[in-house]
Amino acid sequence: MSDSEESDISQDYIISLHNLPVEIFLCICSFLNATTLHNKLRLVCKRFYDILSDESYWSIWMKRRWPLLKTPALEISNEDKKVSLRSVYYHIDKELYLWCENGKRTRNIELKNFHIAEVDAVKLIQNGDIVITGSRDRNIALWKVHEDSTQPFKYKANAHLGWVWDMAIESGNRFYSGSWDSMIKLWDIEAELVQVSGFKCQSAALSIVSRPDILVAGQFSPRIEIFDP
Repeated sequence: MSDSEESDISQDYIISLHNLPVEIFLCICSFLNATTLHNKLRLVCKRFYDILSDESYWSIWMKRRWPLLKTPALEISNEDKKVSLRSVYYHIDKELYLWCENGKRTRNIELKNFHIAEVDAVKLIQNGDIVITGSRDRNIALWKVHEDSTQPFKYKANAHLGWVWDMAIESGNRFYSGSWDSMIKLWDIEAELVQVSGFKCQSAALSIVSRPDILVAGQFSPRIEIFDP
């Protein structure tokens, strides 16, 4: 056998990530996180894109990576065909990864000796410099994250007649609070937590989302209401 023939044969048997059997390629993928698979490897070439865009693969990958996690089955109606399981599992894995790094990506802050009941609502504002807490004691408090003070620098006593259950940011200086008293209230930080406006729901406001020119409330009823602030 000539040198040229040996060279041709060796070229035919070169193994790379690109021409690996699918089974071996997927085995390698099982050791990678969702960000690497979804945002990097999937975009390398058309073959990788086709393999890693398969919805069924992501279901299998998710069960192997997080065996104890019970992911809900999504009922996708005709109007919601754009919902992607791949995208859902990608965001779930990304969130779990952030919280499972044994504190490497977090900083422990203890805010205590003020609320006398459970704190159910927490929001960071102004680039993480201020944290807002809402409690079952019906009070709302503002804390400066980078200070070691054990007391809030602003607070609103009896902000609601029921447990404060959720909050949403309206702007850098304003935020909404939702409560079991069925009220959603808008507060102004710069004006010493003066109530700017309020919305009455049909039942307890357990989840609120604020977007430009719209406020959405998920209620205990169960019912969703949309307000024009």
